[in-house]
Amino acid sequence: MSIKVLYLEDNVWDIELVREALSRGGQFEVKDVRSIEELKEALKSSQFDVVITDLHVLGVEGTEIIEVIRSIAPFIPIIILTGTGSEELALQYLKSGAWDYVIKSSKHIRKLPHTISSVLDRKKLLEEYETTEKALRVFKESISSLIDALPVGVLVYKGEHHIFVNKALEELTGFDRTELLRMPGAGIVHPEDQKMVKERIKLRERGFKVPESYEFRVLRKDGEVRWIEFHTRKIHWGEAEAYLGVFFDITQRKKAEREKEEAFSRLKSLLNEVVEAFSLAVEFRDPYTMGHQKRVSELSVAISNELGLDPEKIEGIRVASLLHDLGKAVGVPLEILNKPSKLNDIEFSFIKAHPEIGWRILKEVDFPWPVSEAVYQHHERLNGSGYPRGLKGDQIIIEARIIGVADVVEAMTSHRPYRPPLSLEEALKEIKENKGILYDPQVVDACLRVFEKGFSFGKD
Repeated sequence: MSIKVLYLEDNVWDIELVREALSRGGQFEVKDVRSIEELKEALKSSQFDVVITDLHVLGVEGTEIIEVIRSIAPFIPIIILTGTGSEELALQYLKSGAWDYVIKSSKHIRKLPHTISSVLDRKKLLEEYETTEKALRVFKESISSLIDALPVGVLVYKGEHHIFVNKALEELTGFDRTELLRMPGAGIVHPEDQKMVKERIKLRERGFKVPESYEFRVLRKDGEVRWIEFHTRKIHWGEAEAYLGVFFDITQRKKAEREKEEAFSRLKSLLNEVVEAFSLAVEFRDPYTMGHQKRVSELSVAISNELGLDPEKIEGIRVASLLHDLGKAVGVPLEILNKPSKLNDIEFSFIKAHPEIGWRILKEVDFPWPVSEAVYQHHERLNGSGYPRGLKGDQIIIEARIIGVADVVEAMTSHRPYRPPLSLEEALKEIKENKGILYDPQVVDACLRVFEKGFSFGKD
């Protein structure tokens, strides 16, 4: 498909120079316009991919021509032809809305096809970014709707300030959403339990380790007393840290231990949903790794079962693998994640930092498994060549060894901006050749067996 170029110029020599430069590629269709009226009509047709213009053309001086173009086609890339290589002028062009510039000389004009391709690649990347951001907004709205539909009370709070409540909490307390959001931190708590709840909130905010689950009474708006089992976890709400509180009404459960066990099971299911929701939120930020954490989790669980690990340890591995790249969501710039070429040393240092960032986020969460440490270690290797700490051999926990192998196999067989997907055979060859060097031999053997038995990555 040809690239349609709209060229603004009233100098015959310059027109021929540009046409000659673009004719070599054979992929450009050039239309030159020599009046403002022609320019406006051409832009309104929306048929062009890029505009090339001098700053002194068609009777318009300076950067005003950029304003004319922007007023009609605000998103079309503009390349400026200039007679000087001044950095000051180049900065002025870019601030005015140009995407790039080329010096008008026989030497530099040859770079014009490359410059056009470059700005069109940038435009495509921006469009993909906007699409991803839109999808993320829709996803966040869906998550809010999901939380609002849960049959248990949910409260997002920071200190004494309530940020979000769901419908079930309104029904549980008898207060409407506006009243709950305006209410001080322990406002719905029974007066006799308020001191205990407030002390726990203060201790947690000061960094002390306090139980994440405890019981207290709620005083409803109509005066009825209800017993609550309250579970809380630190989360990121937008750009800020906050706490997610889940309210289980255990008024009836107080009368029977059986009901207590059932409620705990529901809580565990809810926490799994929250973990998976945040895992999906991470992947929505990077469209090229969509589903990566879920697939790594599937393979990690399959390897763990093949190794005969106990179900409780396998559950911890499942949770850790769903969160293993959490650090990328908050610590790695999007342009590095989506860079379509090899990373330089500085850029790769951002990537190498993501296990520690994930560990710092998760270490305060009192999981019943070593989730944060598994996230911290999943890029460590047996011979000490991994990162970020260069751990060796038995210094690496089994959870991280399993996730590390699953991560390598999934990543190699998936598309990345800088390369197409490799075959499963190539991925399995990598872990076989480095068994006992980089990867745990028992984990590698178990991984090979699960694929021999027919394991395949689920489709999203």
